[in-house]
Amino acid sequence: EERRSTWDQLRPLGMVDVRIERLECASQQEGASPLCSIEGSLFFQDVSLPGIASMEHLTGTLTGSGSLKDSRGGSALSGNLSFSSMSILGRKLTRLESDWSFLYTESGPSRLALDRIQAELYNGALTGRFEAMFLQDRIAYNLRTTAQGVDLKPFVRTDRRLRPVNDSPAELQGVADIHLYASGILGDPSSRRGGGRFVIREGRLFRLPIMLAILNVLNLSIPEQSVFQDAQSSFFIVGNEIQLQDLLLRSDVVSLAGSGTLSLPDGGVDLNLVHVSGSRGARIPLLTDLLEQASRELIELHVTGPLYQPTVRARPLRTLSDELKRLFQKKKSNRAGSGGS
Repeated sequence: EERRSTWDQLRPLGMVDVRIERLECASQQEGASPLCSIEGSLFFQDVSLPGIASMEHLTGTLTGSGSLKDSRGGSALSGNLSFSSMSILGRKLTRLESDWSFLYTESGPSRLALDRIQAELYNGALTGRFEAMFLQDRIAYNLRTTAQGVDLKPFVRTDRRLRPVNDSPAELQGVADIHLYASGILGDPSSRRGGGRFVIREGRLFRLPIMLAILNVLNLSIPEQSVFQDAQSSFFIVGNEIQLQDLLLRSDVVSLAGSGTLSLPDGGVDLNLVHVSGSRGARIPLLTDLLEQASRELIELHVTGPLYQPTVRARPLRTLSDELKRLFQKKKSNRAGSGGS
């Protein structure tokens, strides 16, 4: 009953079997509250914890032991967890293993930590650490995680906004590496802060709506298997906005670089992209650099709107426009001088 506030913040749903293998309570002096220690297991059957990162479908075992109540009225428990499956924010994890610890004190917030997390995420390997602090009326969290070799197709298909146009099993392929760190208050999106980086390789990204919109504006006729095979970007998270930096979409035929923002949860984008190079092959010193520099001065793409139906506009780069204006004004003034007026 004394831990009910923490239980209410977790808001668990589903079925849990409890096995208490050892429960010992003893009073050190007459009239004092007993000190209790415990050892046991929890067996989760399709449990959801909407209070923590929309966790759903937890199935597995949590074992632990420690002081259920110490001399100061607190708790210190720790152990291991092993889940065959679960989902976080709609993404499915399997074979999740982690150490865990829970600390409760009457004078401060409760703390739940998952250390040395290991799991499978769509054929890739996920590692990380998660910490939750149960404050008086809210839960603060801190997350650091890295995922390597994630199969892009099932990862993306869980989000309807990103599903490929004319979706078929062969339309979307790729392997992703993702590093993410984030902190904030659960239930308060404006408090989110974080960042990271993603890299996509061996991809077939042609049929994503945003890629099709870009190619339609560029008016390029390119074999689908040759378009946008790789992608990478650093990003920062501020509230409901993801700020993309050093964004690069690359293939053997066309490559784009730029930056912009992605808003959550609606998936609205505001990107500025420029064509930087048409090949990832051999470089010719000086000539390649000159061509790449020239390509940056040709055209800029402004991509706005929702991910599933973006609008792409092409325009000359501002640097090129300014140069043309200065050149035009110079010629005009020279003509005026030669006329003697």
